[in-house]
Amino acid sequence: NHGTAVGVGVTIGPFGEAATFDAFSEIAVPDSASLDIAGPLSLETWIMVDAVPSTGRVGIIDKDGQYSVMI
Repeated sequence: NHGTAVGVGVTIGPFGEAATFDAFSEIAVPDSASLDIAGPLSLETWIMVDAVPSTGRVGIIDKDGQYSVMI
């Protein structure tokens, strides 16, 4: 599924290029039947944060409350 990146940069990471985000960055992926997971799901991500959010939690991956990864 292809998405649209807004406010996303690229930097050199330890294993190639890595995306950089700030509080206003996002990669939006249009809804698709392939994103409707019917069974068990495992999500894995490598995230390096410069600071932990001071107010509430921040979504890293979010599918309208169906599944998400939060900090």
